[in-house]
Amino acid sequence: KTFGPNLVNGMFTAPTDDSRGLYDFDKYTVGAAVGWGGAQLADNLYESSPNFPAEGCYSATFEDPDNGAFWSFTVYDENGFMFDDVAHMSSDIATANEDGTYTVNMGCGDDALNNLPISNDTGVFNFIVRHYIPSERVKFGGYRLMPQMQKVD
Repeated sequence: KTFGPNLVNGMFTAPTDDSRGLYDFDKYTVGAAVGWGGAQLADNLYESSPNFPAEGCYSATFEDPDNGAFWSFTVYDENGFMFDDVAHMSSDIATANEDGTYTVNMGCGDDALNNLPISNDTGVFNFIVRHYIPSERVKFGGYRLMPQMQKVD
């Protein structure tokens, strides 16, 4: 079952607390796998990408989601494993653009701002965007970073 950008809706919920209206067993199970035990919506929210060909350049420019802690992108191969020592980019280490937005690049070369390598033996990659202490805009406003990642010609 693939949920794409809607994976997060119901992922970090529980059938017994204030988030029970969003609870979805399948998504909760995925959340436990990718977040090792999962957490409540107040703590974190994850976005999961589909697989992309591990060739070319992909880029996302976005406004800071203003999370209470930080955001991060982590790249995986087709089998769900990190394959490079530089496998993640977060708001703690990313360089902002002059206008305050951020650009995260994938497979765009060493000179590209906030670039993550994507070349790996499986020939495909995917990524998880994590929001820690997500802002109201992320939790309830539908603000997502994953759909902003586009292939650059």
